[in-house]
Amino acid sequence: MTPAKFSKLLKQMKHLTDKQFQELQKRLSQDIVEGKKTLAERFAEIDIQQVRKEEKENERRWWKYPKRMCKLFKIPHLPQKMLKIA
Repeated sequence: MTPAKFSKLLKQMKHLTDKQFQELQKRLSQDIVEGKKTLAERFAEIDIQQVRKEEKENERRWWKYPKRMCKLFKIPHLPQKMLKIA
């Protein structure tokens, strides 16, 4: 299941009845397992090296800002305070 398809399903879940939710849950579990009898079989196929590689690549996205700037981001209402100073 693609991320876009999954996102669309999550948006649709807001207005589901119990019966509709159960059907959606069944479809999602079938998509995750993809024809395997158990989740254990499905997870056995996952390449841990590939997962680590992708995690490392995604981790780099968050390295945009210098570490010291994290303190600034934690200050409540920082933009308003900066405007008052200017």
